[in-house]
Amino acid sequence: MVPPGVIEALEAYGRSQVDPQGGHLDAYGGQFEYDAWQAAQGARDAFIHEVSAAGLERGEWATYGAHRLIASVVGPDVKDPEYVDVLDAAVDFLQSTGNWSQWASPLEARRLAER
Repeated sequence: MVPPGVIEALEAYGRSQVDPQGGHLDAYGGQFEYDAWQAAQGARDAFIHEVSAAGLERGEWATYGAHRLIASVVGPDVKDPEYVDVLDAAVDFLQSTGNWSQWASPLEARRLAER
């Protein structure tokens, strides 16, 4: 089970990926990725499911945060259909911000080219 604090912080995590100095995760005390990594150990599929569902439900920055978190703690080559849905939604959101060229990671650019 993913700790509630991880789910609640998905939006802040997404924002922190494009603005690392912005203090978006300060309230979490520097444990965000570690807590998420621990939750994914031994429960990879459940972690992907919970984080994907929460990210898609919350939308925008939370969706982007869900994608980046799964890629960070599970790995960037996840083929799980729920994760691919989050990745696609995150790519679409990132494009809608008008900052694609500044913020897109190689993983996101590759996914856009594949679609």
